[in-house]
Amino acid sequence: MKKIYALMAVVLGMCMMTCTNSIEPYTIEYGHEYFPINIGKSLTYQVDSTIYSSFIEGGVGMVSGQLREVYGNTFVDAEGRTATTVERYWRTDETVAWEDIIPTIWYTTMSVDSTSVERMEGQNRFIKMVFPISANKSWRGNSFIFLFDYDGFALPSCNSLEWLYTYTGVDQQATVGNFTFDETVSILQQDCDDDIDRTFSTELYAKNIGLVQKEQWVLNTGNSADPAPWPDRAERGYIVRMDLIDYD
Repeated sequence: MKKIYALMAVVLGMCMMTCTNSIEPYTIEYGHEYFPINIGKSLTYQVDSTIYSSFIEGGVGMVSGQLREVYGNTFVDAEGRTATTVERYWRTDETVAWEDIIPTIWYTTMSVDSTSVERMEGQNRFIKMVFPISANKSWRGNSFIFLFDYDGFALPSCNSLEWLYTYTGVDQQATVGNFTFDETVSILQQDCDDDIDRTFSTELYAKNIGLVQKEQWVLNTGNSADPAPWPDRAERGYIVRMDLIDYD
């Protein structure tokens, strides 16, 4: 019996040595590089918007300009997390120097466990990404925003703020303007058409850069039987497109 125990001990010891030598350390690739928060980093976009309203002559208007975002100072938010200000400079005339523009201030912060990143845009807080990044992973990106209505009427389904964000492309090459990025991740935030409302929103992020493209449609018509396609049938709302044109 003692020989059997001794043999078992030897075999177990050999197995432990073999198993120990064969195990390699496992590192989780969270994907934080797609949303870098670096002090002094700047991103500049060309922004083109189409506005639909009965208050505009012809019902349609265009607004174009450039937007620069600069990561500024850090501070501690109400939940004790380190947050970084985002200084946003807007101009419709390229001859106006950025330093002559008074910025609006947003901010962004990572969750304590680094599994999500939030961005405060004005008075609204969005969960822009969740980590680790993986294809088809979904989350409620607008869950911090309270539902509201217009003039006492409930929001139609397409305008519900319960948007389900989903990673639709991960680590893919993409071209935006004059830039070609080897690794990008795309997020479909909303895609809804109920004949009266059309809501579509998507964002594209490049590794080690951040947001490089955004497109959003929020449109409405009073005539659900209108055979015209969107956006030709739109009576109210907007379409906005942002494309990265410079960064450092």
